[in-house]
Amino acid sequence: MSDKPYMKLWVTDYLGDAHYLSVPEHGAYFRLLLEAWKTPSCSLPADPAWITRKLGITREEFEDYVRPVIAEFWIEQDHRIHQKRQRKEFEDASYRSEMAKMAANRRWSGRKVIPLKTKDND
Repeated sequence: MSDKPYMKLWVTDYLGDAHYLSVPEHGAYFRLLLEAWKTPSCSLPADPAWITRKLGITREEFEDYVRPVIAEFWIEQDHRIHQKRQRKEFEDASYRSEMAKMAANRRWSGRKVIPLKTKDND
């Protein structure tokens, strides 16, 4: 699972690209984005059975709403799908997270850790 608990959503960009989608298509697109964000590679298996099970939908709903969204907005590579803009945001978030961890390690390295008081060490 990804260690990034939130995802940027550029609302005007999203709506600018997908304003014409039906409500079920928006739901499918957004659920795919959320599911992909949770993975370390920010991608999903390009397997209709897996996606159908993960989204809790029927095969007919997959064909009606999900397949068109995937075909239009997602890129398939090595039997996985990813969304180009989301992948860029994910890589940027990963970079910022790693830089913050390194800065924290530098800041805290060499500092003496004082144990908390407990009943046993009063």
